[in-house]
Amino acid sequence: MKIKYHFLFLVLLTITVNSFAQTKSALDDAAQTVCDNLKDLDPQKATGDEIKTRFQTIMLKVFADHMHELMSEMDMTEMNGENGRKIGEEIGRRMLKVCPSYVMLAAKMDDNTADDVSVSSSQGTISKINNTGDFVQIFIKDVSGRETNYYWLKYFKGSESFENGSQSNIGKKIKIQWDEVEFYIPKAKGYYKLKEIKNVDFL
Repeated sequence: MKIKYHFLFLVLLTITVNSFAQTKSALDDAAQTVCDNLKDLDPQKATGDEIKTRFQTIMLKVFADHMHELMSEMDMTEMNGENGRKIGEEIGRRMLKVCPSYVMLAAKMDDNTADDVSVSSSQGTISKINNTGDFVQIFIKDVSGRETNYYWLKYFKGSESFENGSQSNIGKKIKIQWDEVEFYIPKAKGYYKLKEIKNVDFL
């Protein structure tokens, strides 16, 4: 009798394992694989080119190794540029759940793909830091005494020095790289051009 129960247990265990394997998500596996290959990159130290190259390399490998499973899970019958983009976007969404640093890495890649020609630079002394509005504003006064405000909209190299609303940087000299972007501001009911901070170096 014990032998019969033992055999029945093994049969049920085999069915359970096989069922789990069949329901395992290829998209989740792909997201985890990409995350594992990016985890040694420090978003604050790695360049946009380094992150982008690593990301593209592992994504190409994931597509090559698991294309049929990924297409099947996305209900696709052929692979083309549009379907490849959709699969990539879905893997990216799932990476947000298992890869805490992915947001910062993706932001760094986005910065790298921007038009570098439009990026300008200025030097001066930090005269004020405003943390009370929708965005943090850093005011810089140049040698002529002219004060200009720059907006912290997303991660940039050097942003860790301004975290926690610290006012300790006031009076320090910096070189700031910025880009002019257009934002819709609901309170003002219109579009306004803002100087978005891209990079900060203390002098």
